[in-house]
Amino acid sequence: MNFRYATPQDVSALVRLQNESHVSNISQQHLGDGFLNTVLNEKQLLNAINHQQAVYVAEFDNKIIAMAVCACWQFWYLSSSMKNIAKNIHNIKVVGGNLTETNSLFWGPVCVSRQFRGQGIFASLFEYARTQSSAQYRYIYTVIHQANRRSRSAHINKVLFVNKGALSIDQQPFTQLVRTAR
Repeated sequence: MNFRYATPQDVSALVRLQNESHVSNISQQHLGDGFLNTVLNEKQLLNAINHQQAVYVAEFDNKIIAMAVCACWQFWYLSSSMKNIAKNIHNIKVVGGNLTETNSLFWGPVCVSRQFRGQGIFASLFEYARTQSSAQYRYIYTVIHQANRRSRSAHINKVLFVNKGALSIDQQPFTQLVRTAR
């Protein structure tokens, strides 16, 4: 297993992996295995790769089997929903004060290819991304759809995010999670 920064050559594989994991492409029977609500397009991924160094991948046999984005808030201004979250991030209390756009990163989307789930790849990919980005930022923040129990459980139980309450995004229920970056 190899963990690394994504490159522009990875973009088509990243889009494909996200689409395979998107809620609209998963049967009702497999929703319990986890899903994505958001898919970053090629342009957004290239921006995150080239200007942010914020896309991380796990490879097995030279094939990308997992990906995660962990980017600063300015990157996420591409979405009005994310811009609103950033504007209100200071309302979340953490040890030592509150979250801010300068002391935290947003983690997601994150996905692991279905056939590789349950093997510790999520936790290893998170640890790799965390160590790459922890020097500048103190906290990592994410939101997970409340129906995505597998993802919420992995974030809380495997990589120790803390539940910071509910949040509605586009009339959908999400859970806010935070953990230290260091």
